[in-house]
Amino acid sequence: MRRVCAAFLLALLAATGAGAQTPDPTPYPQIETGMHLAAINRVARSPETGTIVTVSDDKTARLWSADGLKPLGVIRPPLGPKDDGALFAVTAWNKIVAVGGRIRDGAQFAVQFYRMPDLKLVGHLSNLPAPVSALCASRDGSTLAVGMVGGRGVAFFDLQHGGRQTGADPAYDGQVQWIDIAPDGRAVATGEDGRIRLYGPDHRRLSDALLPASGKPYAVAFAPDARSVAVADERSPTVWLLDAATLAVRGSLGGAPGRVGGFNVVAFAANGRSVFAGGTYKVPPNGVRLVRRWTLDSGAAAEIEIGTDTVTDIAPLDHGLVVSD
Repeated sequence: MRRVCAAFLLALLAATGAGAQTPDPTPYPQIETGMHLAAINRVARSPETGTIVTVSDDKTARLWSADGLKPLGVIRPPLGPKDDGALFAVTAWNKIVAVGGRIRDGAQFAVQFYRMPDLKLVGHLSNLPAPVSALCASRDGSTLAVGMVGGRGVAFFDLQHGGRQTGADPAYDGQVQWIDIAPDGRAVATGEDGRIRLYGPDHRRLSDALLPASGKPYAVAFAPDARSVAVADERSPTVWLLDAATLAVRGSLGGAPGRVGGFNVVAFAANGRSVFAGGTYKVPPNGVRLVRRWTLDSGAAAEIEIGTDTVTDIAPLDHGLVVSD
């Protein structure tokens, strides 16, 4: 694993140039409080260390221990005026963290790569035509999928050979909402246009689909066995279960009676036996947001009260889960 990681870093640095970006020289004072000061947009968990990484509109990425969320460090990519520097996406693998959002690269945008645990900047993927809205690295760190806003779609990059682009699908109307990559290299993505798209290991689109009943997909996740795909429906308290080969609907998981709102995010437990979902799903009239858990074998369900803000991501742990809002 270390050899793969080192090869990736050397290749990426050679291809993109570690000093290619010219930072904005304007000083932008920041207050350090040890926590995020704005909405947390995404959560990632390092498979090797269990470290949790969160990214926020406050233009920082923060690392936390899995056992009690002890602060471990903060990443501050280049920032600028207004929302330049805001971070919308994160992924982690092989002790590497990749962050994206409105990280400026001249007139274009970039994804930056940091090494854990010292958080040193070790490379970047530059010349992206639009801000980054979604990121996902393959389990072995060989592929990075990048979703963008403004109808720029999805692009795939080979991280073991200098960040070479290996595929792209610009046919999105609006931003890419979410991406996940299966162990066999297939990828699934959702778009603001309401479509779910499935890609093969060669990064060519295999199929696309719409949800039933005018549903609108947001988050998407492969089951650990990669046989099914869970899709959160932000218009209703429903998680749709699709066939991972065809995107045909195989079933659904619903919210409890009397609840309102929809599911923005969804995640499988590591053993594949449970599904978690949250978003605007809440208890009326007080507005307390809930994360709902379904046990697939028994059909039993339970709920956890989270707070009054929309749930923006869920990262299941071995004995619990991390929820961002």
